[in-house]
Amino acid sequence: MTDRVCRAAVVIQNTTFGGIQGFSQPPSTPWYADDGSFAGIVHQERNWTYLLFKGAGHLVAQQQPANAYQFLRDFILGNDPTGMVVNVGDQTAVIGGEVSSFAAAVLPGQSGIYIGSGATQSTYTFPSATIAAWESYIVTATATAAPSPTHAAPSARDPVGSWPWPTGWPYPW
Repeated sequence: MTDRVCRAAVVIQNTTFGGIQGFSQPPSTPWYADDGSFAGIVHQERNWTYLLFKGAGHLVAQQQPANAYQFLRDFILGNDPTGMVVNVGDQTAVIGGEVSSFAAAVLPGQSGIYIGSGATQSTYTFPSATIAAWESYIVTATATAAPSPTHAAPSARDPVGSWPWPTGWPYPW
């Protein structure tokens, strides 16, 4: 999942819309399902809506059908302002607030690998050796990675020190 998120972030940050390149700040607003449970991260800016679904890969409608329907109903066909960046005087605010830990734009995924066509019999498999190897790699890679020379220092506005984009976003290492 992190690879897809990274590619989406690169595309967004290299796209000019509304006369400005990329988003002005990292997506970090939680949105909630109709039942009140956490459903993902949303960001809306200059007529673009970015939404990261919790518990879904690219098969959102299959893996999170209720949340996919809510997204269609509220954000695509509706006018839900959650995650909308607005200017209030000379300050910028986000409707629905922000959670700084969400600014990394990564939600933990499941360890299963989807096998099947999606139209017929399909399943998830959880290969323990592959999962163990990946987890070992992640621990090693994150422990030994050095910040890039363009990596920004932490500040009150950016507590993880990943500003400006895209050099440190969505990964601060």
